[in-house]
Amino acid sequence: MFRRRLTLLNTLEHYAAWGDALMKAVEARVMPGTFPMDQAKIVRDQLQLVASKWNPDLKIYMAGSCVTLGVLEKDSDFDMCCLVQDLMYDRHKQAKMVEKFWSATRKNVPHHLRDHILGLAECRTPVLKLDCINEKELKHTQFNPLTPEDDKTARTGVIRLKTTKLSPTQIQELLKKIPGTVVSHNVGPFDPITGAGTTLAVEMSTTTEALQVLSALPDGQILPRSMREDLIRDFLDINVVPELLRFNWDCSFMGYSIKNSYLIRKYLLEAVPPYARYCSMAIKMWGKSNYVGVGSGGYLTTYAVSIMFLYFLLVTHNMKWIDPFKLPHPVYMPRYPDQCPLDPEKRPNPAEVGYVVAEFFRFYSNFNWETEVVSLNRPRRSTRDDLGWHEKEIKQPEAAPFCYYMCIEDPYEETKFGGLNLGRWLFLDKADIVKKELLHAAQQITQVHPAQADQVFFGKKRAPLGQTEWAPRAKGRWEVRN
Repeated sequence: MFRRRLTLLNTLEHYAAWGDALMKAVEARVMPGTFPMDQAKIVRDQLQLVASKWNPDLKIYMAGSCVTLGVLEKDSDFDMCCLVQDLMYDRHKQAKMVEKFWSATRKNVPHHLRDHILGLAECRTPVLKLDCINEKELKHTQFNPLTPEDDKTARTGVIRLKTTKLSPTQIQELLKKIPGTVVSHNVGPFDPITGAGTTLAVEMSTTTEALQVLSALPDGQILPRSMREDLIRDFLDINVVPELLRFNWDCSFMGYSIKNSYLIRKYLLEAVPPYARYCSMAIKMWGKSNYVGVGSGGYLTTYAVSIMFLYFLLVTHNMKWIDPFKLPHPVYMPRYPDQCPLDPEKRPNPAEVGYVVAEFFRFYSNFNWETEVVSLNRPRRSTRDDLGWHEKEIKQPEAAPFCYYMCIEDPYEETKFGGLNLGRWLFLDKADIVKKELLHAAQQITQVHPAQADQVFFGKKRAPLGQTEWAPRAKGRWEVRN
């Protein structure tokens, strides 16, 4: 497999202890059973319903870690991608599509979440994003079956009209317009003291149909669009809602994100040894725990960390190369992936997992970033000469410069500078921090028993080494203040 190195604790027992600890931490992060993945599929289906109302040609695909790994990890957001027919738009058109999708989606969410549906059109990859405001209260409904009472609550959409009083005839007309099966409805005043307005609670047969209740008005007849400020969309309980509103998710129009996900999936589930998926998940956990693998903090994305791991396997001859351009167009990919649970009967040798993870960190602690590029686009080692990436920073008009202190080539995306560098936001100081973390990890896993090691390997979060002014922000996440 890998050549053996002389290290302080270079024994089979040492790597077995590390592998066992890492595998237990990985397994603890994986959601058991099929129910979690079923929930993810429902979220996709419900967003597809919302998207189809705006544009019938839109197709929603799942992407991200649930595709690449074949399992759902705890606390993971849902990544999705939206395609229109078989087109993949440039960034300017993506931004416009996000703005239109944002406007359409707000008509299908309750009032308390309207300001938390974010159309981030100014990002390099524009996305539509939902950030739940009550994550703790929603947690018990995310991956557990609802009680009969909660299920009824989640299937009941509420329309509140502050001043408009609907007649019985109008209510019956409105109920006929709602797609799906109306189980029951209840009518009352908006203001119980004055009796003004109308509150209409409509129980549907499914949570997906309950979302249809929210978009029933304004319809131009019962409630004119000029009076839409009179309308409040709601559910009986903001902590018991349809699946689309229980999770944090984002949706882009970048078709390459689908191909990226299925390329990594093909490697991890078909082209590499059985230990590779465990190793990839362990390294990903390490990167998310010290934040050097969290793109929102200005470091590497988990996608970039996955590319690094696969490149390591490629150049050490432990993986067969797959030509990324032989994958089909994203429109021919599955809308959502098949689940591939971690099979206890095929659990890899812990010593193998521990040793491979150690080799990964040793490989990158001695990596020549001055000349070499991490890339899956060639069946060999890649260099800066292959891409013409010789400058360390390239200025852009009215934007931060692209950095090339650490070069990781995206398999598909292109820029006017050649390929897209996934390490482009790593300025010199942050690139040095990532290198320090890689060296620190190599030293720890080589010389220290896992019980005494930095617990960042096992999911305990801490600030990156050498990072100053690191402060927590809302929702238990962190931000870098530079």
